[in-house]
Parts: sequence; C-alpha cells; structure tokens
Amino acid sequence: PNAQLTRVFRRLPVNVPRIGMSGTPNANNPTEDLRSLATILCPLTRELHNAEAYRNSSKPRALETALIYRTLQDVDLELPPLNVWSKDCKFRDPLEEDAYVQQQGKTLKALSNLYRAPEAMRLQAVKYYQGQMNMLGKAATHPQISAVRQARAKSASASGAVAPIEPINAIVSSKERMVRRVIDRQAVARGRKMVVTAVSTTFLNIVHAHLARDGILSVLFTGETSQPQRLVNLRAWESPEGPHILLLSMQAGGQGLTLTTSSLMVIVDGFAQPNPEKRARVRKRVQRSGQTEPVTIVDLCTRGTIEEVMREYVPPSKEAMTEKLLRNIPLNGDGKRQGKRERE
Repeated sequence: PNAQLTRVFRRLPVNVPRIGMSGTPNANNPTEDLRSLATILCPLTRELHNAEAYRNSSKPRALETALIYRTLQDVDLELPPLNVWSKDCKFRDPLEEDAYVQQQGKTLKALSNLYRAPEAMRLQAVKYYQGQMNMLGKAATHPQISAVRQARAKSASASGAVAPIEPINAIVSSKERMVRRVIDRQAVARGRKMVVTAVSTTFLNIVHAHLARDGILSVLFTGETSQPQRLVNLRAWESPEGPHILLLSMQAGGQGLTLTTSSLMVIVDGFAQPNPEKRARVRKRVQRSGQTEPVTIVDLCTRGTIEEVMREYVPPSKEAMTEKLLRNIPLNGDGKRQGKRERE
C-alpha cells in the first residue's frame, strides 16, 4: 500500500480511467490488500478506503460484484474438487535419525544464543537461527542434503564438515521412499502425469538422479534450471509421450504456472515452511482453470520432527482470514446471502 508506484497512482486525477490488477488479493493480507486496491480503483468511494469496512459483518455493497462476486463465482466454485491427504513417514535409516538429532542440537543452540545476544547482535542472531531452522526442515527430508549441495557446488570440504556426496550416491531417505511408492503406483504402473514439489532443490536433484539410474524419465523445474530449459522441460512433460514426472521447486514454480496436465501432486516438505501460503500457492498450480479432473494432493510429513509440530500447531492463519472475509457475503443480485451448501 505504501509502495512508490502506489503513491503515484493515488495522485492521479479522479477522472482518469484506471484498471487494477492484483495476483491474489485474498491470500496475503486480505483486508489491507482490498483497501489498498480500492484507494486506486475507487478514489471517490470513501467507504472502501477503511480496512474496518472489510472486517464488519455487513460488507460494503460495492464489493459484491466488483471483487467478492468474481473471486468466488469465477474461480473457486468452478474448480474440480481438491482432496488433500497427509501421509506420515518415519526414519528408517539410523543415519536419518542421527542427522536430525544433530541438526536439532544446532538449532536449539542457535535459539539459546538468540536469547542471550546483545541488542547490537540481535539481527545477526535471528538470521542464524532462521537458517538453522531451515536446515532442520531439510534434515527431516534427507540426511545428506548439505553434503550433496557441497558436491554440486564443487566446494572443498571444510574442516569438520561432511564430505561432499554426488546426488547419485546419496542414500534413499524415508521421504524419497514414500515418493517412489507414489511414482511406481501412479506414473509407472498407470502412466499418470504427476508433480513432485519440494522447497529443497537438492532433494529434487537426488530424486532425479535416482530415477534416471532406475530408467525412469523425469524433468526438473527449479531455480537452477535456465529459463529456456524450463520451457523445454515443461513442454516435454506436457507431451503425452514425454516423461510422466515433473520435479518442481516450490520457489520456482509457486506462481505463474499452469500444470493442469496433472491432477496429482506430492508435496515433499511443505509442512516445514512457516508460511502455509507457500504450500497453498503451489497446490493451485494443478487446481486451476482448465483442470477437468479431481485433484489429489499428497502432503508428506516425517513423524517426530519439526514437520509434525508445524502441521499440528501452526494454523493456516491467512486461509482462515480469507474464509472469514468471504463468509456470508451476498453474491446474488437480489442481495440474498449464500447458504452454507452454496459456499462449499
């Protein structure tokens, strides 16, 4: 709302025609996003410039057709059903549990240092703790991510660090074993197109190498993939004769992609992310306009790790706010409110 471009738009004369576009105004900070859009699109409609207007039970009439009507009627209500399954897995290799416990100790030490850090060092301590939390989530996915990343960067092993490991030589973690089970049953046995998405690009590289070793074709779409190669890989995967498995980085593929060729997605490490919207955005790649089949999302979670804690105790606050904002808003021209059955 306070971006320089936004401030420029607000200074335009009120008689200048204007069109506003926003990616997902109901996904980030709904009330503030809608209020900010209204100050540009509807400069004379003062009732829309107050965020409280969007929180009240009786919403401004101007919202019924301008924003809320199109959001619900043209998008959500026309999409195929979405089935989300949370699948638990547990460490099977002692190396996995040892690596996780070791990283857990580093994370707790970083948290302790954060509490004791002087004010001048607080920001640095926060960043270090966030980095250790990120590595804790990766340790719940694969115990050798750091070693494989070193090998791919061709960096020499530092003193006390683990030796670099090529992706092909990495062990098959419990998460990868679960992913392979879905691949074997759906992509290999049934010829079904599917998407495997993860925050960790290194994990996707490991899966890609292991699949190639076993004679199973897959394509990568990650931050390490060049833009021309991304297009080539995507077109190959969309082709009926092409690979059935798309290995998608959650960061690179979380927006702007339409992957309706598939109705099956496996999310490898989504629960380790503090922002549930990242997981929700990547799910929308397959459940969007053009999809004709019910969509199945398989969310993997390693028991006894930070993923289980995040799944059970971190509520999807933004999704809840969006639902609260849209609840009981009249959609029909006669002003009647939607019933529960219609909203569902």
